[in-house]
Amino acid sequence: MNGFYPDFILWMKHGGEQRIVFVEPHGMVYARPYAQDDKARLHERLPSLAQSMATPEGVSSVSLDSYIVSATPFDELRRNYDDGSWTRERFKEKHILFRDGGSGRGCDYLAALFDG
Repeated sequence: MNGFYPDFILWMKHGGEQRIVFVEPHGMVYARPYAQDDKARLHERLPSLAQSMATPEGVSSVSLDSYIVSATPFDELRRNYDDGSWTRERFKEKHILFRDGGSGRGCDYLAALFDG
């Protein structure tokens, strides 16, 4: 993908495993439909890229992932994204998270980033 520069890279190490997550805070009010949005679909291509990478000595595995943390609130994006039928769960399955996470507590998206 050309021109993708994530704002954050979360690099987690646990024993011999490493997980690298690209995080893009992104206003999505003008986003293209999911099938046409390379930035939103990046998470689909990263596992095969990780498989093709050489694993550093002493590391048993490296996984790559990506998420968008939408600056556009769920209720607004739901009405305007794709065909207008997406649920909060579908967005999460497609690695698009919301700052409020649906609980009203805020920062619920962090669990998805850390847990994968």
